[in-house]
Amino acid sequence: MKCSRISLFLLMAHSLSLGCNTEDAGSPGDGPVISMDCTGIVRSQGISQPCCLAFGIDACGANLFCAAFDGRTQPTCYAEHSRQGLESCTEDRQCASDGCNTTSGQCQSLPGATCDSSVGCNDRVSSNYYVCFDNQCEESLPCSEVFYWLKAGQCTPLTYCYRALNNNPVFRQAMACGQDHCVTAGKCVNDANMLVDPPTVSMGTCDRCLDNSLAKVFGTTCNGTTDCNPTECTSVYDACLADE
Repeated sequence: MKCSRISLFLLMAHSLSLGCNTEDAGSPGDGPVISMDCTGIVRSQGISQPCCLAFGIDACGANLFCAAFDGRTQPTCYAEHSRQGLESCTEDRQCASDGCNTTSGQCQSLPGATCDSSVGCNDRVSSNYYVCFDNQCEESLPCSEVFYWLKAGQCTPLTYCYRALNNNPVFRQAMACGQDHCVTAGKCVNDANMLVDPPTVSMGTCDRCLDNSLAKVFGTTCNGTTDCNPTECTSVYDACLADE
């Protein structure tokens, strides 16, 4: 799975001709006024050289792009994929992650990097799916892959597998259904975001209910038939197990 990306080139609001002009882009209150004076600037400029936005794709040489970020008033040539997570962008190719969130105008963060959930994460070198978890980009693995690791004893450390699963919305739906079953049945109560035994039941009642209600999700065998893979959860369990 991979984050969907929308590539959108934002044109200057002012009308531009292919010939250089001497107008300024922007207006008071819009931030730094970007110079559109292209006098003396040629096409196919090199990295860090001043460029003319009016030249479009010809403004800079190969694998470069023309922009004015970080308060610059003079557009300059940047290397493609040079913008880091949460830095300004207008196109995917500008970002190291190859993902520009054009709603916020910021680059999505790379795996392991600091992130903002409203901007997102992306990895241009793999098809893996990453999400912003506790302000850090972490991999969200499909249920089937993590379950295979668990059964094969290859999930080291275990906390990584469970965090990866918890990042997966399909897994969260399955977990919520099994847990809700035990709460509704009066065998578990929520205490500070943890499911525990209600005061009126014997010790271990909640754990036994959860073991049975989530057996299908974790590939284990029910201990008896009570609370075993509740029918109201069949569709979300199947969706989780089919997640590849």
